[in-house]
Amino acid sequence: MTLTGLIELVFKEPLDAKKQEQTVLSMVIAMAAEKQKLRAGNRWSGTLSTPSSPRHRRSSRLKNFLAGLNALGEHGPFGDVFCQHTTKEIEIDASVDFDISLIDESQLTLRAAVQTVCWSYGQAGISAAKTLADAGLMEERHHLMIMDELWQSLSASELLVHQIDSITRLNRTEGLGQLMITHFIEDLQLSTDELTKIATGFVERSSVKILGGLAQNESDLLERCSRLGAGEGPAGRLVGWSAGRLVGWSPKGR
Repeated sequence: MTLTGLIELVFKEPLDAKKQEQTVLSMVIAMAAEKQKLRAGNRWSGTLSTPSSPRHRRSSRLKNFLAGLNALGEHGPFGDVFCQHTTKEIEIDASVDFDISLIDESQLTLRAAVQTVCWSYGQAGISAAKTLADAGLMEERHHLMIMDELWQSLSASELLVHQIDSITRLNRTEGLGQLMITHFIEDLQLSTDELTKIATGFVERSSVKILGGLAQNESDLLERCSRLGAGEGPAGRLVGWSAGRLVGWSPKGR
């Protein structure tokens, strides 16, 4: 959904049918505030608005909505990162790498926000490429999306697990493969059972799992969402690697 479409959905009417240019957040904030101002000016002053009235509830929701938009504006905690035009658009027929290393590691929330936006932006480019391919306007391609440092987003805000989950749900219809990389299985243990279930679902739904040496508690957590076998089988080998033992494992039939 575009920013303009989001505002039009909230207000249930077009903001400006004459404008077709790309909308940025700063424009949306100004348009939404102007629309709210016009609505406030057109109210009948003789009608009382009680806390339980539809008008009061609608006004309260719109104020919260505008407050949320302003938090992403140039005076919010992220500055002008998300409220200006993109300086370099991705090429949907080429490989793309988003480098966010210039954002200091101490700014965990900003790094996580940019990281999640980059993942969503990359998937949007893949979706656009598939649409053009279906229309015969470009060659069909299958894409691989690498989502590194997954722990970073989940550490900044556990609720981002919902956004990440929505990205993973569309990969099959888009002809998209995904690599999700994190440091520990414990990174997926969130504050509630509901959120943890969503996060560990990333492991459960992965047809291929690449694992390094694990501590025993990590192996136990992994066993809850992906059966590897106990004792001296695969799980035991992973713990052995972490302990520095030279061990090996060959699947039967190989």
